[in-house]
Amino acid sequence: MKKNIKIISMSLIFLISSISISFLFINVKAGKEYPTDISSTYIYAGGYSDLATPVCNVTQYWQTNLTLKNQVVYANLAGQNGTGILDMLEDNNYIYAGGHGINTLRKYYKSNLTALPYEAVYRTIDGDLYTGIRSLAQDNTYVYVGGFHNLGIKRYWKSNLTYKDGAAYGDKVYVMDIDSTYLYAGGKDTNRVYKYLLSDLSYVTQSALLGNVYALAVDDTYIYAAGGSGLVEKLLKSDLTNVLASTNHGATIWMIAQDDTYIYYGGEGNIVYQCWKSNLTEKASTVNYGATVYGIEEDNTYLYVAYQSAVGKIYKFWKSNLTTTSIESASYGGSFITIASLNETSSPTSNGPQFLSISSSSNGTILYNATPTFNWTIVSNTSRYQLQISTTSSFADTDLVVNLTNVSEINFASYYDENSTRVSFTLPTINSLSSYNRYYCRVRAFYRS
Repeated sequence: MKKNIKIISMSLIFLISSISISFLFINVKAGKEYPTDISSTYIYAGGYSDLATPVCNVTQYWQTNLTLKNQVVYANLAGQNGTGILDMLEDNNYIYAGGHGINTLRKYYKSNLTALPYEAVYRTIDGDLYTGIRSLAQDNTYVYVGGFHNLGIKRYWKSNLTYKDGAAYGDKVYVMDIDSTYLYAGGKDTNRVYKYLLSDLSYVTQSALLGNVYALAVDDTYIYAAGGSGLVEKLLKSDLTNVLASTNHGATIWMIAQDDTYIYYGGEGNIVYQCWKSNLTEKASTVNYGATVYGIEEDNTYLYVAYQSAVGKIYKFWKSNLTTTSIESASYGGSFITIASLNETSSPTSNGPQFLSISSSSNGTILYNATPTFNWTIVSNTSRYQLQISTTSSFADTDLVVNLTNVSEINFASYYDENSTRVSFTLPTINSLSSYNRYYCRVRAFYRS
């Protein structure tokens, strides 16, 4: 007998592991020239010094008071002044670090910073120490590596850091950022933002000349690019046309971070500025500590700023007005170039059931339970329902994390319940959602003609 299909509705949901974060795009490392992702527990830092024996460690700090918890050597770079870690990434379980000197991407356990037996050499080591890794980006499956010497962007499997493929940029890749569909890259000498399809790294388009691009932040509609020009350029993501520019403070910008309302940027002017994303006008600024800003990250309440060797510390500021909290880390012994962290509470704050309506009114819902209960309006004369959960709104086959085609009381007696008006379906444990992601969900009914 012929079956008809009725699509009921679709919702956008988020799953995280702590109630302290209200909105999270974990795949998008916003504004990572010198990346800074903030954890509710730890901050991870790296950098270099200009000493005879450069400081080159992956360092773990408590986020609350910025005291040292753990430290591990990234590389022994004695005699190679000015080399070290230039970028880091963090996901749920691992830290990834890369830089000059050994030109190698390395992977560490977050729990104890022990190195895994995987590494990826971006460029063979030779006498030129300053042609290694400069920028990193990530999605759920790959790490993207950019650097010097016209090697463009290289993509590696996160599981074992083996090479998959790559794309040309034109010259030095200083910064990368991604969304669910595209990768964006900026750099020196090429002086443009390039846009690539994530699926195959094919080139899509590029911006007009912007000057050296050292920092990027990407939201749903715009890209914020900055660098040697001393100002922030606001570009449309769709075609990379310029929309607006900030005030020019006359100093190179090395870092941009963002939240829903503001961007935060700083660099060789030694000050971090808070600007409205809507019109790029300034709202607040930090004090001048007399050292270049090389890392910025934010959480709901605080801004964390890392400075170069004249200070060599991470400072914690109030986001509301950028005044200092008087909390600072011990000196790194050199320049902080990169700080990375991520909410890493091991279990949901709420362990009880969580109910989610499959409708547009549920857009933006935060999930604290990896197996939530979905509710939707019952459809009469229905034989079964199909529930799909995807990491993209297109629901492409490759992006589906849940695709249950036979949801009914017969097939899921322990998870399914219905009354005269609604269906309630609890996601089975075998289909549990992974933490730290953005999800789209939809349901449709199969019913007899």
